[in-house]
Amino acid sequence: CDPAASGNTSLCESGDWWIFWDSGVEEIAWDFATLASKVYASFGDTAAADGDVRVFNSYGGFDGDGDISAGGVTFNSNYYVGFGDDTGEAKVYMCAPTGGGNLSLCDNPKDWTLVYTATASTYETAVSLGVFNSRLYIGLGSSDNDADIIMCNPAGGGNASNCDNASDFTQVYSETGSRNTILSMLAFNNHFYAGTAGGGSEGDLLMCDPANAGNATECDNASDWEFVQNTTYDVVYDFAVYNSKLYAAMGGSAGEGDVYVCTPGTAGDAEECDDVTDWAVSMNGSQEIIYTLEVFNSGLYAGQGYSANDGDMFICTALSCGTLDWATAYDTSFETLESLAASGSNLYLGFGNSTGDGDVYQCSPAGGGNIS
Repeated sequence: CDPAASGNTSLCESGDWWIFWDSGVEEIAWDFATLASKVYASFGDTAAADGDVRVFNSYGGFDGDGDISAGGVTFNSNYYVGFGDDTGEAKVYMCAPTGGGNLSLCDNPKDWTLVYTATASTYETAVSLGVFNSRLYIGLGSSDNDADIIMCNPAGGGNASNCDNASDFTQVYSETGSRNTILSMLAFNNHFYAGTAGGGSEGDLLMCDPANAGNATECDNASDWEFVQNTTYDVVYDFAVYNSKLYAAMGGSAGEGDVYVCTPGTAGDAEECDDVTDWAVSMNGSQEIIYTLEVFNSGLYAGQGYSANDGDMFICTALSCGTLDWATAYDTSFETLESLAASGSNLYLGFGNSTGDGDVYQCSPAGGGNIS
């Protein structure tokens, strides 16, 4: 997107978009992360070993050994990516750019190390990764009762700054019901939130208060975790913090692609989204799923989708996003808008969901109109 191409030059509107990366074969651009001012994208589909990582403005990257390259995050100056698809294939790779090639890019196979592997016959995918209070958390899935969370404390073994040793990893949350996946994670107001997925009505909101038990800065004890909202949705795909409120991307059946918003202190604790009345519908979507949320310049963006021509972008620029505050920012022919990332003065969009649809578009607001 080049926001200056038309209309408001600070916003990504319908005439501001251009293709930045045509994947050619991958079905989905799953996720983005930024390391040393470079943007990385995770790709994949259901074909064998198509879970790859690419760094923009470079010919380098990483050809993974799973079908899906899912969540990615930067932690202690390294880049971590989750892989998987089938039973027992959940893995996490770490990139330390100094391994080979350009010493500031994850552009060489020698940069990458396998740091976590699921035990046989358990987790299929390391779907989401998050950082909270100097610890790395990994959300796992995706069969019934697999929605568990692993924590890395780099001081456990090996390099004290890297999650590079089996002793660094500890399971800190175990699903007691039938939820199958931890799809999303984000820190907000000194607490850590996770979104689950499963069958009907298992898209629930999980919160960690690390002060409850164990180490007061880690989500390392079962008593730290509680479900703060049991919803009627099937999935919680993403989170974003916008104007001091927590937003959640929801989905499930037709018409359930909504955005939830938490206003802490509506009831319960003033800092926590710990009461049912803290949560309300922000955007009442028309499709099945909101896949992604991202804050860019002066707006909150949401990506939706499910079937042909549904992969569209919405924007809210209000101080608090209510159901009447959302507008269409980009109407596409893709099936799904899976991922969003703001990096510097650009906004990146990752699409899917058919062969060759794993493309990336870029918005550079200075192109025309409102330049923010």
